Amino acid sequence: MQHETRKISIVSFPFFSHSIKIECISRKLLLISAAIAVYILCIKQSIEIEKVANYLNDGQVRVYVLNDTINDTTTHRSTNVSLSLLIRQNSSLWNVLLNDTRNKSLALFYRHATDHRNTSYPFISGDTFRAFADHIFDETTTVATWANTIENMTDGTIVFLKADMFQQFFSLFNTINCSFVLITHNSDYSAPTNYKSYLNDSRLLAWFAQNPDTQHSKLYPIPIGLANTRWPQGNLNTLTFAFYNQRRSFANRQILLYVNFKIDTNAGERTNVLNHAKTIQKAHIVQQKISFSTYLDDVGNSKFVLSPQGNGLDCHRTWEALLMGAIPIVHTSELDFLFRDLPVVIVKSWSEISENYLLSLNFTQFDNSITRILLAKYWYSRLISFTNRSSALDLFKT
Repeated sequence: MQHETRKISIVSFPFFSHSIKIECISRKLLLISAAIAVYILCIKQSIEIEKVANYLNDGQVRVYVLNDTINDTTTHRSTNVSLSLLIRQNSSLWNVLLNDTRNKSLALFYRHATDHRNTSYPFISGDTFRAFADHIFDETTTVATWANTIENMTDGTIVFLKADMFQQFFSLFNTINCSFVLITHNSDYSAPTNYKSYLNDSRLLAWFAQNPDTQHSKLYPIPIGLANTRWPQGNLNTLTFAFYNQRRSFANRQILLYVNFKIDTNAGERTNVLNHAKTIQKAHIVQQKISFSTYLDDVGNSKFVLSPQGNGLDCHRTWEALLMGAIPIVHTSELDFLFRDLPVVIVKSWSEISENYLLSLNFTQFDNSITRILLAKYWYSRLISFTNRSSALDLFKT
């Protein structure tokens, strides 16, 4: 009897810059080999096994095989992938997709999957927030089916809404018969704009919004985070390699102020910022196109990074800087509450920035650390705190 050989490629697990491939003739052997592979990679890169486990959840990492295909909801076809796995630690479950068809990536918190909608776990991104949701209302779903989706919602449901589709969703709001948590993201639009009155409705437990434009006790600002993985600037292999290999200690960084942004996404504001940066002698200004890897290396060698508003209020650059251990400089806004306790410089006027001012700041206490605000685990815990869920186990109930 000829056995079908199954393959697994672990290539971009957030802790690993190396890759390892396994071929087995049975699922049982593949399961065991995948678990062993995690330990091999830990040893190979001198990463403590406990560190990996703690990033996921407290407890021992174990890997379980689930299935070999996922459904692409945009094209209604099945996509062959390396394998879908489940990691179990104690009583919590974390979904893992090893995607070998697009960019050889691995993601946790993987729901509503297509071959180009990976999450950025353990880091936060729009599609990571999207993966937390029980129901999705965005360009991948048909608006005509939304009424039926709403009818099937139950108390404590987590809903993801693309932030440029408010009108379509809120036109159906009166048909909602349960309490729910709302996430709005994946657009440069602000929130809640003209829909602020819905925050006073008892059915809306909490609204987690990218680019908030007001303050309310039920409105919680969330990061734009890293770019989604389908974009070059969201490539987890590149980001993970930079995180482990291109972050310098604060004291040893050679660039005082890093300036690298497109003017045309907010010409008025960004032109003023660039002109002021040119008056700072130790500013390192990059106006030519460079690779994303080179950009991350620059940020990992910079103490401060200018991050003015672009198309939207928040900016990927702010979170890329935090990931690479640099200090973003932002203008005061409705995001100030999100930045509290973070290594972020908030200015009321860009003219406040000078060489002497920057040299007077010391952020060495943040060396070799990463803010929890960048981590998916933190935000999922925040979301389920408004529901009756007690653990991540509910994330994978169907």
